[in-house]
Amino acid sequence: MDSNRTMLNYDFVNEDKIKYHEEIKKMTATRVKRKIRNDAVLVAEFFVSASPEYMHAMSPDEQRKYFEASLDHISGKYGQQNILYAVVHTMKQRHICTWGLCRSLMIGAWRRKSIFMAKPRFVEFRMIFTTT
Repeated sequence: MDSNRTMLNYDFVNEDKIKYHEEIKKMTATRVKRKIRNDAVLVAEFFVSASPEYMHAMSPDEQRKYFEASLDHISGKYGQQNILYAVVHTMKQRHICTWGLCRSLMIGAWRRKSIFMAKPRFVEFRMIFTTT
């Protein structure tokens, strides 16, 4: 990791740096009626990227649009209000966007695998980004 490039990272959801645990408490305080277990997984984290060749062939504006499209898709499917962060890390070898969904705010019980790793959903998700 190149710490000199950290200043190039940006978050689509939060203007300033946040303390995730405190932000989760704020998000759940008014919206969750039940007590959250102490050992509960609070955030499911995922990332979107592409091959280094593909990313380096794009301008910074095109890269930003690529990651915005991923965030728009996830926001539309799972709700903008459930997204805790969407941070683009601009590493030398590869650019990735990590985003976290606040699990306790989602309706009903769910697992990361059931959302993204089911083959039809994974293929649908992948096809969105290979055709844009």
